[in-house]
Amino acid sequence: MQPLIESEIDERRWLWLQKVAPPERLEAAFRMLGNRRPYPKNLARAMGLEWPADDLLPRTQAQQEAARTAFE
Repeated sequence: MQPLIESEIDERRWLWLQKVAPPERLEAAFRMLGNRRPYPKNLARAMGLEWPADDLLPRTQAQQEAARTAFE
């Protein structure tokens, strides 16, 4: 199952969820959503999780590459 990713913050939140929740718990969260859309925000709510501050979320691949090239 895949979440709905519509923005960079959705992508970063999904990366964070994958780090903090085991696959079985993510699968259960998808099932608990019922008719709701599987945005990372909805998945976190289904698991009773709260987001860390945005600056503590993992960076996307694009952000990592941009940071790498900025220092070259």
